[in-house]
Amino acid sequence: MNTGYSYSKYWKTWSRVLKFDGSTSVEVNLTPINSSWPDADWDEEVRPIIIRYHASTSPAQGFKVVEELPTEIKEMMVEKLGEELVQRLLTEDFLPQIDWDKYGVNCNGGCPLRRCLIDEDDWSEDKEGVNAMIPWAHPYEAA
Repeated sequence: MNTGYSYSKYWKTWSRVLKFDGSTSVEVNLTPINSSWPDADWDEEVRPIIIRYHASTSPAQGFKVVEELPTEIKEMMVEKLGEELVQRLLTEDFLPQIDWDKYGVNCNGGCPLRRCLIDEDDWSEDKEGVNAMIPWAHPYEAA
């Protein structure tokens, strides 16, 4: 499910809007804070598939929603994250995978998907490095 892409002028971040009800939204990070800066942390702020539930921000505060992600943002994402993860971030329906009780316990300005999955059996704890932050299989696909 996709209801557009949001941009925060304050954080200089792009997110994919998964759900919007007029006062709150559920989003997945597409870029880290200040993504154009050399020290932007793609591995911490995007690669783990960060889900965020929050009150909406008004356009007057620098928040905007667009139907299509700007091409240069997608290109930057592919460069930093690889095509496979970018496709997942842009197309996968994360909402049915989320256990909102786990989200509430693990959220600190957002929650890595692996920490709030309904079914964690597909999560591999034995991977090392940055790849350890990525769920290896979609919980609704055959392994």
